[in-house]
Amino acid sequence: IDTVKAAGIRKTSLMTTSRYTRVLPAPVPINFNDARLEPNPKLYQNSYQSVGYLLEGKFRSLFANRAEPGTTKYQPDQNPNAQPSKILVISDGDFLRNDVDTKSGRPMRLGYDRLSSTEFANRELILNATDYLLDETGLIAVRGKQITLRPLDKVQLADKRQSWQLLNLGAPLVLLAAFGAVRAWRRKRRYTRFV
Repeated sequence: IDTVKAAGIRKTSLMTTSRYTRVLPAPVPINFNDARLEPNPKLYQNSYQSVGYLLEGKFRSLFANRAEPGTTKYQPDQNPNAQPSKILVISDGDFLRNDVDTKSGRPMRLGYDRLSSTEFANRELILNATDYLLDETGLIAVRGKQITLRPLDKVQLADKRQSWQLLNLGAPLVLLAAFGAVRAWRRKRRYTRFV
Protein backbone atom coordinates (compact mmCIF):
# COMPACT_ATOMS: atom_id res chain seq x y z
CA ILE A 1 0.00 0.00 0.00
CA ASP A 2 1.35 3.40 -0.94
CA THR A 3 0.13 5.93 1.61
CA VAL A 4 -0.25 9.67 1.08
CA LYS A 5 0.97 12.16 3.66
CA ALA A 6 -1.97 13.90 5.30
CA ALA A 7 -1.81 16.36 8.17
CA GLY A 8 -3.25 15.03 11.42
CA ILE A 9 -3.52 11.40 10.25
CA ARG A 10 -1.52 8.78 12.16
CA LYS A 11 -0.66 5.64 10.18
CA THR A 12 0.04 2.32 11.91
CA SER A 13 1.23 -0.62 9.83
CA LEU A 14 -0.71 -3.74 10.88
CA MET A 15 0.51 -6.27 8.34
CA THR A 16 3.73 -6.60 6.37
CA THR A 17 5.04 -9.10 3.90
CA SER A 18 7.98 -11.39 4.66
CA ARG A 19 11.54 -10.31 4.08
CA TYR A 20 11.39 -11.99 0.66
CA THR A 21 9.09 -9.65 -1.26
CA ARG A 22 9.03 -8.55 -4.87
CA VAL A 23 7.17 -5.43 -5.97
CA LEU A 24 5.98 -5.28 -9.59
CA PRO A 25 4.25 -2.36 -11.31
CA ALA A 26 0.61 -2.90 -12.28
CA PRO A 27 -0.72 -4.43 -14.47
CA VAL A 28 1.20 -7.67 -14.03
CA PRO A 29 0.75 -10.46 -16.59
CA ILE A 30 0.14 -13.78 -14.85
CA ASN A 31 1.41 -16.98 -16.41
CA PHE A 32 0.61 -20.41 -14.98
CA ASN A 33 4.04 -21.68 -16.08
CA ASP A 34 5.63 -19.34 -13.51
CA ALA A 35 4.28 -21.60 -10.75
CA ARG A 36 6.46 -24.45 -12.03
CA LEU A 37 9.67 -22.44 -11.81
CA GLU A 38 11.76 -22.29 -8.66
CA PRO A 39 11.72 -18.66 -7.42
CA ASN A 40 15.00 -16.76 -7.63
CA PRO A 41 15.78 -15.30 -4.15
CA LYS A 42 17.78 -12.44 -5.73
CA LEU A 43 14.57 -11.00 -7.23
CA TYR A 44 12.90 -10.73 -3.81
CA GLN A 45 14.80 -7.86 -2.19
CA ASN A 46 11.95 -5.53 -1.10
CA SER A 47 11.63 -6.61 2.52
CA TYR A 48 8.62 -6.04 4.75
CA GLN A 49 6.19 -4.10 2.54
CA SER A 50 3.09 -2.89 4.40
CA VAL A 51 -0.17 -4.46 3.18
CA GLY A 52 -2.47 -3.31 5.99
CA TYR A 53 -2.75 0.05 7.75
CA LEU A 54 -4.78 1.56 10.55
CA LEU A 55 -5.41 5.25 9.89
CA GLU A 56 -6.42 7.46 12.83
CA GLY A 57 -7.22 11.15 12.98
CA LYS A 58 -9.61 13.79 11.69
CA PHE A 59 -10.57 13.04 8.08
CA ARG A 60 -12.00 15.67 5.73
CA SER A 61 -15.34 14.85 4.15
CA LEU A 62 -15.21 13.50 0.62
CA PHE A 63 -18.25 15.64 -0.25
CA ALA A 64 -16.78 18.94 0.97
CA ASN A 65 -16.47 21.61 -1.75
CA ARG A 66 -18.35 19.52 -4.32
CA ALA A 67 -21.28 20.61 -6.42
CA GLU A 68 -24.71 19.35 -5.42
CA PRO A 69 -26.14 16.82 -7.86
CA GLY A 70 -27.93 18.53 -10.76
CA THR A 71 -26.64 22.04 -9.94
CA THR A 72 -23.44 24.02 -10.03
CA LYS A 73 -23.87 25.19 -6.43
CA TYR A 74 -20.95 24.05 -4.28
CA GLN A 75 -21.56 22.49 -0.89
CA PRO A 76 -19.33 24.04 1.80
CA ASP A 77 -17.62 21.78 4.30
CA GLN A 78 -20.41 21.04 6.81
CA ASN A 79 -18.17 20.42 9.79
CA PRO A 80 -14.62 21.74 9.50
CA ASN A 81 -13.84 20.36 12.99
CA ALA A 82 -14.46 16.70 12.21
CA GLN A 83 -14.52 14.13 15.00
CA PRO A 84 -11.50 11.82 15.34
CA SER A 85 -12.15 8.54 13.57
CA LYS A 86 -10.36 5.37 12.48
CA ILE A 87 -10.14 3.52 9.18
CA LEU A 88 -8.73 0.05 8.47
CA VAL A 89 -7.15 -0.33 5.01
CA ILE A 90 -6.09 -3.77 3.72
CA SER A 91 -4.59 -4.22 0.25
CA ASP A 92 -6.28 -7.55 -0.54
CA GLY A 93 -9.99 -7.54 -1.35
CA ASP A 94 -10.19 -11.30 -0.72
CA PHE A 95 -9.06 -10.89 2.88
CA LEU A 96 -12.68 -11.05 4.07
CA ARG A 97 -13.88 -13.60 1.53
CA ASN A 98 -14.69 -17.19 2.47
CA ASP A 99 -14.09 -20.00 0.02
CA VAL A 100 -16.96 -22.41 -0.59
CA ASP A 101 -16.64 -26.18 -0.24
CA THR A 102 -17.59 -27.53 -3.68
CA LYS A 103 -18.88 -30.85 -2.33
CA SER A 104 -21.22 -29.57 0.37
CA GLY A 105 -21.79 -26.02 -0.91
CA ARG A 106 -21.10 -24.63 2.57
CA PRO A 107 -18.70 -21.75 3.23
CA MET A 108 -15.30 -22.59 4.72
CA ARG A 109 -13.86 -20.81 7.75
CA LEU A 110 -12.55 -17.31 7.12
CA GLY A 111 -8.80 -17.44 6.38
CA TYR A 112 -8.74 -21.18 5.60
CA ASP A 113 -6.48 -22.18 2.69
CA ARG A 114 -7.62 -25.53 1.33
CA LEU A 115 -4.44 -26.11 -0.71
CA SER A 116 -2.14 -26.03 2.34
CA SER A 117 -4.85 -26.99 4.89
CA THR A 118 -3.81 -23.97 6.96
CA GLU A 119 -6.07 -21.55 8.78
CA PHE A 120 -4.71 -18.02 8.91
CA ALA A 121 -5.74 -15.41 11.48
CA ASN A 122 -7.98 -13.34 9.17
CA ARG A 123 -10.98 -13.79 11.46
CA GLU A 124 -9.10 -12.79 14.62
CA LEU A 125 -7.61 -9.72 12.95
CA ILE A 126 -11.02 -8.53 11.74
CA LEU A 127 -12.64 -9.16 15.14
CA ASN A 128 -9.87 -7.33 17.00
CA ALA A 129 -9.84 -4.48 14.47
CA THR A 130 -13.62 -4.10 14.75
CA ASP A 131 -13.37 -4.01 18.54
CA TYR A 132 -10.60 -1.41 18.36
CA LEU A 133 -12.51 0.71 15.83
CA LEU A 134 -15.50 0.64 18.20
CA ASP A 135 -13.26 1.57 21.19
CA GLU A 136 -13.85 -1.71 23.00
CA THR A 137 -10.20 -2.21 23.93
CA GLY A 138 -10.90 -4.62 26.80
CA LEU A 139 -12.01 -7.37 24.42
CA ILE A 140 -8.80 -7.16 22.42
CA ALA A 141 -6.66 -8.04 25.45
CA VAL A 142 -8.75 -11.16 26.11
CA ARG A 143 -8.67 -12.32 22.50
CA GLY A 144 -4.99 -11.54 22.02
CA LYS A 145 -3.75 -14.42 24.17
CA GLN A 146 -2.43 -16.88 21.58
CA ILE A 147 0.78 -18.69 20.82
CA THR A 148 2.59 -17.27 17.81
CA LEU A 149 4.12 -19.73 15.37
CA ARG A 150 7.59 -18.98 14.07
CA PRO A 151 8.05 -20.84 10.78
CA LEU A 152 11.51 -21.76 9.55
CA ASP A 153 13.14 -19.63 6.86
CA LYS A 154 12.73 -21.64 3.63
CA VAL A 155 15.56 -19.87 1.79
CA GLN A 156 18.09 -20.62 4.55
CA LEU A 157 16.81 -24.19 4.74
CA ALA A 158 17.43 -24.63 1.01
CA ASP A 159 20.93 -23.12 1.30
CA LYS A 160 22.02 -25.22 4.29
CA ARG A 161 20.06 -28.38 3.48
CA GLN A 162 23.07 -30.54 2.61
CA SER A 163 25.04 -29.60 5.74
CA TRP A 164 22.04 -30.35 7.99
CA GLN A 165 21.44 -33.68 6.25
CA LEU A 166 25.11 -34.60 6.64
CA LEU A 167 25.05 -33.63 10.31
CA ASN A 168 21.85 -35.58 11.01
CA LEU A 169 23.11 -38.64 9.15
CA GLY A 170 26.79 -38.52 10.14
CA ALA A 171 26.65 -37.50 13.82
CA PRO A 172 24.68 -40.57 15.00
CA LEU A 173 26.98 -42.88 13.01
CA VAL A 174 30.12 -41.27 14.48
CA LEU A 175 28.67 -41.48 18.02
CA LEU A 176 27.68 -45.12 17.48
CA ALA A 177 31.14 -46.00 16.14
CA ALA A 178 32.84 -44.19 19.07
CA PHE A 179 30.58 -45.95 21.59
CA GLY A 180 31.32 -49.33 19.93
CA ALA A 181 35.08 -48.69 19.92
CA VAL A 182 35.13 -47.68 23.61
CA ARG A 183 33.01 -50.70 24.55
CA ALA A 184 35.24 -53.08 22.55
CA TRP A 185 38.39 -51.58 24.10
CA ARG A 186 36.97 -51.91 27.66
CA ARG A 187 35.81 -55.47 26.98
CA LYS A 188 39.19 -56.45 25.54
CA ARG A 189 40.96 -54.85 28.49
CA ARG A 190 38.71 -56.56 31.04
CA TYR A 191 39.07 -60.08 29.59
CA THR A 192 42.80 -59.90 28.79
CA ARG A 193 43.60 -59.46 32.52
CA PHE A 194 42.47 -62.97 33.32
CA VAL A 195 44.61 -64.66 30.69
